[in-house]
Amino acid sequence: MTLKVYIDFMSQPSRAVVALLYHNNVPFELHETRIAAGDHRKPEFLKINPAGQVPAIVDDDVVIAESHAILRYICNSKNVAEHWYPQDPKIRAKCDYYLDFHHSFTRRAARLFRAGFRELFPKDKFTDEDIQAEQKALKRTLTFIENIFLKENKFLILPDKPTIADISAVCELIQLYTIKFDFTQYPKIDAWMKRVLELEGMQKAHKVFYKVGEKLKERAKL
Repeated sequence: MTLKVYIDFMSQPSRAVVALLYHNNVPFELHETRIAAGDHRKPEFLKINPAGQVPAIVDDDVVIAESHAILRYICNSKNVAEHWYPQDPKIRAKCDYYLDFHHSFTRRAARLFRAGFRELFPKDKFTDEDIQAEQKALKRTLTFIENIFLKENKFLILPDKPTIADISAVCELIQLYTIKFDFTQYPKIDAWMKRVLELEGMQKAHKVFYKVGEKLKERAKL
C-alpha cells in the first residue's frame, strides 16, 4: 500500500517530511491539506489526525502525526540512507537531542516571522515589547546553533552529512526569509543553510514556499 502524506507546503514541519521523502526517492501519495483553506479542520482529515495538524501520514494500518515522529518512522521503515538517522546510539542520541531542542528553541525563535505579518496572524497581537522579546529569543537560538551545534561541523550532528535534524532546522529557519532576515551575521549558519537548501529534496519541497515567499516579502512590516 502506498504511503499517504498529508501536508501543506507552507508548513515548516510538512516541508521537512516531504524533503526527506523526495531526496531518498521514497514513493508516496501526496495529499495537500491547505491550512489557509481550512482543510485541516475538515471531518475527513480529523479522522486521520484528530489534533487537526499537518503533517500526518498513513502507512497501511499505521497513522502518525508530528513531524519528528514521522521523520524517525520514515528512516526506520523505508529505504533511506543511514546518515539521515544514524544507527550508532551515541550519534542518534545527539540527533534526538537537537530534535527535542528544536521545539523549545528553533521553532520558538523562528516565530519572529509572524510579527512581520500581523494582519495575517491577528491572534498573536504583537506589541513592540513582544517583538523585542522575539528578537532576543532568535539571537539566543542562532548564537547557540552557531557556536555549539556548528562549532566544528558542516552539519548539526555529523561533520559532513545531513541528518533529519538539519532538514527540520532549516525548514524552520527559512521562514525568516519572508521578513528578509540577514543570516550573514551568523556565517556558519548562513553557509550551513545554503548547503542544506541545495539538497535536491529540499529544493523540491520549497518550490511553493519560495513562490509565495517572494510575494510575502513585499508585505512584510518589521
